[in-house]
Amino acid sequence: MTFSPIPSSVLPAPRGGVSTPAARRRPCRLGHPAVTLPGILLYALLCAAPAGAARVPDLGLVDESVSDNSESENSAALTRALERILRRLTGRPAELLPNQAAFQKNPQRYLLSDTYFRGDHPESSPENTDAHTPAQAVPERPLYLRFRFNLPLLEELLRAADIPILGEHRPRVLLWVLVSEIEGQRFLVNTETEVYASLLLQQAAELGLPILFPFLDLEEEHQLSVSDLLYVHQAVLEASRRYDAESVLILVLRETLERTWRGEWSWYAGDTARRAWESRAPEAVGALRNGLLRLAGHTTRRYGISRGAAQHRLEIHVLNADGFSGYARVIAYLESLASVMQVRVLGVEADRLDLQLETHGDLEALREKIHLGGVLYALPQRQDTWFSLRQ
Repeated sequence: MTFSPIPSSVLPAPRGGVSTPAARRRPCRLGHPAVTLPGILLYALLCAAPAGAARVPDLGLVDESVSDNSESENSAALTRALERILRRLTGRPAELLPNQAAFQKNPQRYLLSDTYFRGDHPESSPENTDAHTPAQAVPERPLYLRFRFNLPLLEELLRAADIPILGEHRPRVLLWVLVSEIEGQRFLVNTETEVYASLLLQQAAELGLPILFPFLDLEEEHQLSVSDLLYVHQAVLEASRRYDAESVLILVLRETLERTWRGEWSWYAGDTARRAWESRAPEAVGALRNGLLRLAGHTTRRYGISRGAAQHRLEIHVLNADGFSGYARVIAYLESLASVMQVRVLGVEADRLDLQLETHGDLEALREKIHLGGVLYALPQRQDTWFSLRQ
């Protein structure tokens, strides 16, 4: 698999943009400070090693830029932050939710805390400043508001409205990205391709999508060709097996003759047929943001749950749950799943735990969800209700 080296002109821009060739440097507009640097670094760690799924931390935490600490700025920032939280939970823009006005009528009711802080970037640590007292005046450093939302309350109201949501345990997506620039440079993206990888990580983290990149090592170099990513994806899917990801996403990001960007996306999840879509924007970051939002919607429809789903009782058996700490870990994990309403202990025998789950939603989908946190894994030699606690 032969690709041009990453062009020297593709270097990290000073404030998070992407630099295109020197004759026409156009920074990507990142918009609101979506993710703190520690959050991006955590995502990078999550994406560095093969795993089926991930727990996404701090889904209820949002930083918003504000010009001052006035009530009007606070109120406007809170509205924007709530829209972002709703998008993370539902995979849909807030304006497309059936009862958007009801959620935004009194956003304070969903708020646990709000804290002002100043810093050159949103990764700065919040100061211990009450949101309604003036922050220390440092004119040269921007002011941010950090909001922490009551996610259980929001999730309960969304389920009551029969809107599918995703919890904190979410399927990881293996992301193959081929970038084709107008000058003819063409290269694959991994975590060492700093600009495009950081843009993808930032936009994915904003939506609560755990993504990982392929290693692009010698094994893959000999196994894949450019045409495999452009046209025939079977070889890419075969190469993806080593990562144990829940789904595979193939993106071809092209710069067009009109100096705009087009993303061509192909998503493979489980046994479902391929889903394909396009995203277009004047800047690369916009094409990435729009395409990942479509992915968030598809992911929520496949793995999410709503209250209107049918209710079931399911008995499962968990091995290697040795001792009280193991039992507690299994039960706490199952109770954290959005589709599980109640967990009852039917019996305990040595390291085996027998449980009854009251659930809503499709049973096969529930079995998929049980894998998402990486806490339990299915035992292929047993029936599909047998699991083991991952040590």
